Amino acid sequence: MPIAHMHIDLASVTGTMKLVPGRIQLPRHSKTALELTIADTALNVLSKHENSKLNDLQSNPNDPPDVFFEWNNITIGAEVVELLPPNRLGKDAAIRKFKQELISKLSLGEATRDRVINIFLDDDSCEIVNLRGFSRQLAPFIQDALKSTADEHSVLRFVREKDEATVTITIYQHNLSEDTRISERDEPLIVLGAQNTTMIPERDLPQIVENTLQSKMRMHFDMPMWLIAWNYHPAFFGHSQELRSHLSQYVCSLESGFERAIHLHLQDEGNTLGSVAILGSRGAPTDRKS
Repeated sequence: MPIAHMHIDLASVTGTMKLVPGRIQLPRHSKTALELTIADTALNVLSKHENSKLNDLQSNPNDPPDVFFEWNNITIGAEVVELLPPNRLGKDAAIRKFKQELISKLSLGEATRDRVINIFLDDDSCEIVNLRGFSRQLAPFIQDALKSTADEHSVLRFVREKDEATVTITIYQHNLSEDTRISERDEPLIVLGAQNTTMIPERDLPQIVENTLQSKMRMHFDMPMWLIAWNYHPAFFGHSQELRSHLSQYVCSLESGFERAIHLHLQDEGNTLGSVAILGSRGAPTDRKS
């Protein structure tokens, strides 16, 4: 599969995906809905760019492939696969639950409004983070700290009961009136160090690509097939071109049943939602760019 590079900035595209500052909302509650959303976004952008006809996108209840669609009156199947750092979804779910529990245990009001609370744990960099029961111990400590710190920038230390690990907490004031990460005005913004992902691109990106795609590249079907690889995680922000390069190298170095491979990079950086690129296409010219 020779490389056929093409880059489309979603900010320049009108149509299915509107340019809206703020977080991109993805239907993580449903695998089927998520696959359809990603495929619809990538294929609509591509069809407009190539002036091709896209119709009848639908999920496949007996996948693989994940979805079917009509492309210029030809039925195509597609596998939709997300690129993620190891165990990132599980870690994010644990963090999200912890934040909800902690906020529910705080008395919201003037003391919590426009306050940013950073929480750093000893095991922030681990693939698995155990926060079970921690909000119950931490909430009274933070509530007292919010009352006493007022407008100060404070750095506090706290010892977690279950393992006697030291927790570092910073609290400072910041205008959150237009911050989409809080759900109500008096809610503090809680940020955990565990939300960060340590990424060494030259080491981690090739491994993530191979671990994600190796089973897909062995698939063969009796119909035209496309691969849609996508990512939407802060760990990849700023590394889209490196990730795309590793994807191209991997996809184009192996024989597979995919006629086309597409990469959808989603992000929340400034006013840009992301970009779509063709990684490879059978028989495509190697110098195609836009």
